[in-house]
Amino acid sequence: MIFLACRSGDVIQAFIGLWLVPKYVGPDELGAVLPLQQLTSFLTVPLAIVATVFAKYVNTYAAKGEYGKVKGFIRDVFSAALILFIVCIAGAYLVMPFFYERLRISSGSLTFLILLCGLVGNLGSIIGAAQQGLKRFKTMSLTTLLAAPIRLVTLLIAMPYRALSGYLLGQTTPAATTSALAVLDLHRALKPYTPDRTWRRDWRQILAYSWPIAVNLAVATLCATFCMTVYRQRLPEVESGAFYLISRFSDLASYVGAAISVVMFPIVSEAHEKGDNPTRTIRNTAIILTVINFAITIAFAFTHKLIFGLTATWEVYLPYSYLLPVIAFYSGCSVITSTFITYETACRRFGAMFWILLSTALWVGFLVTFTGANFFHGLLPMPVVDWMISVNAARLDFLSYLAVPYILLQLMVTILIFHINTKPCRR
Repeated sequence: MIFLACRSGDVIQAFIGLWLVPKYVGPDELGAVLPLQQLTSFLTVPLAIVATVFAKYVNTYAAKGEYGKVKGFIRDVFSAALILFIVCIAGAYLVMPFFYERLRISSGSLTFLILLCGLVGNLGSIIGAAQQGLKRFKTMSLTTLLAAPIRLVTLLIAMPYRALSGYLLGQTTPAATTSALAVLDLHRALKPYTPDRTWRRDWRQILAYSWPIAVNLAVATLCATFCMTVYRQRLPEVESGAFYLISRFSDLASYVGAAISVVMFPIVSEAHEKGDNPTRTIRNTAIILTVINFAITIAFAFTHKLIFGLTATWEVYLPYSYLLPVIAFYSGCSVITSTFITYETACRRFGAMFWILLSTALWVGFLVTFTGANFFHGLLPMPVVDWMISVNAARLDFLSYLAVPYILLQLMVTILIFHINTKPCRR
């Protein structure tokens, strides 16, 4: 049900990402779209941490039938989220000028819209986590179906006036609307129960679960933000624009993985809390995602030139179309890795998560240093700097091909950690 709802929305999402955004955002700013989207996550990472921990404990209390605790937990978390947002606002106005300069865009109303988008998105995640934990999948399907048309209408109205601001507004409006519907659904589901704030006695247990999540999300979001900024700042504008367009196509595999993870997390979490062994769930999921990934990669290998020649907007990036199957394969492997991490997190295990964190930090360190090697003149021996410059890393083809062995290593070690941890899924 969730899968069908997501796929219906993906048709509209594909239209937005592949046609509407390139139509209104010029080639000189197209490469800034993904970094701006990533900034909404970076600036509101405290809220994302709350949402992730929240999903686990809503499900934990619901699995035990403690719906009074769920109700009290929801109310307290919402109050904490609003306080955290004030902290996010203060941080945003300190760091945003740094990013605007590197993304080569004027600020205008973007800071306000980025913060608004981050607030609404993360509050929506918290509400969605409550629905997920309570397994309110019917309402989640309905709100997913509604979100994409609302986003499309907002973008059609707003983007002709100012493309980037309109794009961010389009990310905010559907989340706000669907969150309102979700709140009504939660109110109806929990209305018979009296709020029970004795969940606060579990603060030590919650803190023990929270700190690995907090470290991971903070560092991972920072790394993703730097990565997107490097692609925009240090690649030629045409290549950063090509990366945007190729990544919209390559996200096809992530559409499937996102729908599966939404359902998988509460099912695995509940099975773990009851002492069951849900390893069959993740193995079947991984097989499905692997087959889909190979199918998408092979299809793009034969059709990339045909696809990029379909419109005049895409044809500008035709010389880079051969990278589509490479980046699609990379994206599909990332989805499989993320699915294993979701499973491990639901089982309160964080070894794989920290491996991903370390390898991602090393990858981003490579991107930052080798694409900006001139910075190290006078800091490192000249032969070393000259060698770094000779690598000529600030090229989309070089970074795309190099990303494949990196993501395969990530995936293989993650699967190895999973196999070490399984049988049984320990508490």
